[in-house]
Amino acid sequence: MKRVILAMSLCLIFACGNAMAAPVKLRLAHANAPTDDSVFQVVGLKYKELVEKYSNGEIQISIFASGQIGGEEELVTYTKEGTVDLACASLNQVSNHAPGLEALFLPYMFPDTQSMKNALNATAGDFNDYLIKRANMRLAGLITLGDYGYRQVLSLKPVKSIDDLRKMKVRVPANPVMTAAFVSFGITPTPIAWGELYNSLQTGVVDAFECDVSVLVSARYNEVIKYVTDINYVQQISLLIMSQDTYARLSDAHKAVIDRASKEVNEFMETEGPRLGKLAVDQSTKVEFLGRPADFDKWVEAGRTVWPQFYKRIGDGDEAAGKALVDKVFAASQGK
Repeated sequence: MKRVILAMSLCLIFACGNAMAAPVKLRLAHANAPTDDSVFQVVGLKYKELVEKYSNGEIQISIFASGQIGGEEELVTYTKEGTVDLACASLNQVSNHAPGLEALFLPYMFPDTQSMKNALNATAGDFNDYLIKRANMRLAGLITLGDYGYRQVLSLKPVKSIDDLRKMKVRVPANPVMTAAFVSFGITPTPIAWGELYNSLQTGVVDAFECDVSVLVSARYNEVIKYVTDINYVQQISLLIMSQDTYARLSDAHKAVIDRASKEVNEFMETEGPRLGKLAVDQSTKVEFLGRPADFDKWVEAGRTVWPQFYKRIGDGDEAAGKALVDKVFAASQGK
């Protein structure tokens, strides 16, 4: 009888222990405001909802917004190192650790939103494998804004031609492809940290910057800039990235949850991204949207001249491999 009681007690202890197992806790960080018009916050909340739902609460995600843990550049590094589990960041920040991704934002690669979607649908799996091997990160979600997702010129003075831009001091992200694009337009970009840009515009240190229109609301740039010009030079593709170290530690069941949530957050952004982009435009009533410059063809011609400069970088030192990858992305964008 004592043995039976002991066995039953041990079974009860193990059963309770399994039932009360501590949840897997993950940290998701981004540098945007924690508001319902902030793209990264919306993505983070949806991802959290999906993961916690499909894991029955066995995985719990805490969101750290507004750069609490670091800016985008730092968050990408932390994710690579495994000190942050998940982060939202622009493709141009992630590509600093995996240059092959720059094939997705060479100037004027995508003439319209559908061509971008074609390329992403055809290459996302390959780029995920590359990102894992090259930078110890994986794609947990793609973040795009559809037709509102091109990076444009946001300025204090109107930009109606490439000559207008050449008279201005323009802030461009510290990314070699983006810098080269604006050099091809005939300017020398002014290096300003993102956190200092708002004040730099107010004080006249710079006259303009390039970004997608979502920042008009999410970062309140509609309070300071007056014009938006549709130069459409690259699509704003952002990524929800996950540390491969974090993913590798998960059980097979939890990996399946992450994979499912990643797929569904992409589907969610198909409609939510454009909605947020349109919201930013609609709420920026004091901003004048100038449309395309009259000499748009000049911008395209100049921007595309920089492609050969990056074949070697995109190919991780192999120029032929880099060109082949660019050709593959371009062909995919055309539905070939």
